[in-house]
Amino acid sequence: MAKKRIICRIPETMCRLLDNECDKVKDHLTGLGNEQMYKEKSRQAISFLQRYNTREHKHPFSMLAGDIDFFKKINDRYGHPYGNKVLKTTACILKNNIRGADFIARLYQTGDEFMIGLPNTDLYHAILAAEKLKKAISEYYFDRLKGNISLTFGAADLETVMHVNKLHSNYDPVNLVDKMIECADEALLEGKLTDKGCIRPYASDISSVVTST
Repeated sequence: MAKKRIICRIPETMCRLLDNECDKVKDHLTGLGNEQMYKEKSRQAISFLQRYNTREHKHPFSMLAGDIDFFKKINDRYGHPYGNKVLKTTACILKNNIRGADFIARLYQTGDEFMIGLPNTDLYHAILAAEKLKKAISEYYFDRLKGNISLTFGAADLETVMHVNKLHSNYDPVNLVDKMIECADEALLEGKLTDKGCIRPYASDISSVVTST
């Protein structure tokens, strides 16, 4: 005797609730995550490290803050609709060039800054990841601009942030996420003020700072 196939239908109201929950953590222009999503995933990553890291073995965690160079000039010259197109294209390129375990967000809905979380990645390898992203962006040709664009990156890793700011190993992960974002932003700003198109590490003696070619 053939078994009856049971079809389970999710009520329409529940579907709408699920859609609303997804919308809360999404940037609607780029389709990336938003600040809420990024901070929550970062908090989860840091909470995991605080639980399982030991003095002998520490899992690293890093963040990249990336900002489009001269984006205001693009908006002023070509208009905001084309600026939005540049943002969406940049978001797509960045998303397609990170690992499956990494996560990316457009942190501020009115800006051109992207944040990328890199689990199990120390500062050196975060800089290598930024180099890959920078190269991918530089290889994309924008017809209307008759050329490409560049990004400046700031990189911050958990160990350096905690050491420089004298934070305890069980420091509140929510506040630690904010501190890491602040430090990555600080490195980004330093790069924007000196060598646009570079990768600037936060409070590190790593000497290889990559500049645009």
